[in-house]
Amino acid sequence: MTRVDLTYMHLLLSILRRSGRTRPALIPLLLAAACSLRGVQPTLSDLSLSDITHTSVRVTFTASMQSYVQIKFGTSSGNYQYRSYTQAPQEKKSALAINALAPSTTFFLRVASRPNFNDDTDICESDACGSTELSFTTLPEPAQHPELPVLPSAFDANPPDTSGYVTLSVSQLSGGTCNIQQLIDNASYGTVIELPQGMVCKVEHLGDNDGQGYRLRAKPLDPNAGGDIDSPNHRWIVIRTANGPVELTPPGVRVTPQAAAPFARLEAQKQVGQGGEVFYSDQYKATAHHYRIEKLEITHTDSPVLFPPDGLDPRPFNLLIRLEAHRPPVIPSHIVFDRLYIHGLGFPARLKIAIALNGKYIAMTNSY
Repeated sequence: MTRVDLTYMHLLLSILRRSGRTRPALIPLLLAAACSLRGVQPTLSDLSLSDITHTSVRVTFTASMQSYVQIKFGTSSGNYQYRSYTQAPQEKKSALAINALAPSTTFFLRVASRPNFNDDTDICESDACGSTELSFTTLPEPAQHPELPVLPSAFDANPPDTSGYVTLSVSQLSGGTCNIQQLIDNASYGTVIELPQGMVCKVEHLGDNDGQGYRLRAKPLDPNAGGDIDSPNHRWIVIRTANGPVELTPPGVRVTPQAAAPFARLEAQKQVGQGGEVFYSDQYKATAHHYRIEKLEITHTDSPVLFPPDGLDPRPFNLLIRLEAHRPPVIPSHIVFDRLYIHGLGFPARLKIAIALNGKYIAMTNSY
């Protein structure tokens, strides 16, 4: 660096010192700014390519000074249709991964540098800056891929014929809680768990690290399905409000708050350091599948969160229904939420998100 360059940097430092804004972290930026003013370009060294897969490559380099690095690449030499940027520290090895590349394809790549992030007029992509064209070929597409997310598509979410199902009735327990989790744990496919109309259940925290409500447990496949989880003969576990004495909203009709008045009501509760959920699925252990949640009011208790008293969590309720798809094969599937009335209680008892449905063959139908 010349004496003139140092003079420019000293001038910038003096201005910032007088304004009281000088910090050690600003010095590399000032150095880059001074070099830009004087036309000094960062140089690149140690250019290398590694971790080449069928869709990605890792580009590694070292910059002589703090700078912005532009990686340009394309499928013909000297013609770079695509570009990516990163910020490189001074004299430290940096890396940038390029993804979403086509398999079995040769790419040509050039790494260029510039002292600051403005337009491309000061970018240096000549050999003098250490920029040189590199090439690589992505690997062939593998014969087998990890299971990819299923795109949204129609599947049969209509209510099944439950005339041959076993019916279990929910009972009220002490403190306003109910034995819903016990019934879920004991149920097998081909079971209806029914709540009387007008019942109010406070959803207790069951001490499970994965969630704070009723867990939709993983179950062995239905013998009627012949070992096929996608079989149309696979039966369900249905959790719903009983249909008498008031006739409830029929299938195919969207529920309204007025029509949901006879529904059983499930209330999530908030405790210190704990969220409040009503239904959730296993996150890591096993796949929940073939559950139908029907004709229920789902909400939370009236918890003041603007100025909470001692012992209450000041954060709003986050989720009332949560299905987690952590990684294959733990992906919830064939779960239907039908004719539900889901709501918060208004400010200050806030509800942040309400529903997260991660999985495949998941449906939310005719709900409000």
